Amino acid sequence: MKNLKFILLALFVSSILFQSCEKAESDFNYLESFSFKDVKVHGVMAGNLIEIYVPYETDYKNLIPLGEISEGANISPAFGQALDFTEDVIFTVTAEDGTVNKYTVRVLVETYCDFESFTLGETGYWNGSDLSGEYVSGNLRFKNSYTDEFGFQSWSGFAYSNLVNTSTAGFGNQYSVYAGAGAASSKKFGLACIFGKAELIMEKPTTMQSIYLTNSTYSALSMKLGDTYAKKFGGTSGTDADWFMLSIEGIDKNNQVTDTITVYLADYRSSDSSKDFVLSTWAKTDLTKLGEVQKLNFWLTSSDNGNYGMNTPAYFCIDNIFGIVTK
Repeated sequence: MKNLKFILLALFVSSILFQSCEKAESDFNYLESFSFKDVKVHGVMAGNLIEIYVPYETDYKNLIPLGEISEGANISPAFGQALDFTEDVIFTVTAEDGTVNKYTVRVLVETYCDFESFTLGETGYWNGSDLSGEYVSGNLRFKNSYTDEFGFQSWSGFAYSNLVNTSTAGFGNQYSVYAGAGAASSKKFGLACIFGKAELIMEKPTTMQSIYLTNSTYSALSMKLGDTYAKKFGGTSGTDADWFMLSIEGIDKNNQVTDTITVYLADYRSSDSSKDFVLSTWAKTDLTKLGEVQKLNFWLTSSDNGNYGMNTPAYFCIDNIFGIVTK
């Protein structure tokens, strides 16, 4: 009888030890990383919403998701199979114990131009002399007009450059940026010379997000020093209420104006002269107020005008242009 009790006790203890050694089912159900095969992306995760930005040329209807999930969990739809991301896609991660976690993946098609991929010759600038009438970056078409009639070069609209001479005044230095480099110390940037309006056209409707702006050296030194055609801002007394302003107008797919943004590239209107400025750094400008647009119009106005229009050189510089393309 004692032997029977001992055997039963041994079996009971063994059962407890066996159960204590069993691995509990994990409740981890996390999406730990996410990307797409063969596509350069960047993204933002806020809670269970993942926003992934893909380049303009990406075929977002045929993307292959990749990533990592919690050990022992599974995911549906499965990684490694092509999916259509025209609309949001919900991924369900199921833990070993059956609990689930849902993640929404939203693909945003971005258009971005930082000018670094453009090729420049020995002159250090492109002004449309190839008569192409534009240059293109992703969804963005920068319009340009060029002529050499009567042996004199003339261009308007958009150009691009890598020239950074900040000290030489005058028309001969029209392609330099007064900030001394592209935005974020980059090597290249865009610039505009305006007769009327300069046009930036989108191939597809786009909600523009931001643009970096600053002065060209030509216009900046003209305002700071004065020249043959334009006055020194502030005048001889330094108290003239001068200003130089860029306007950006959004045009939608129906050719209707969405809104207009204004940016002062120079402003001497304050009664406190210590607040007077000619912009010499890159200023990030929010464009979201313009909404979904098919075109941006740019034009310049100034307090210094004469019989033939504006005296201030009609130039400004642009860089790091960012927008979200409508799918």
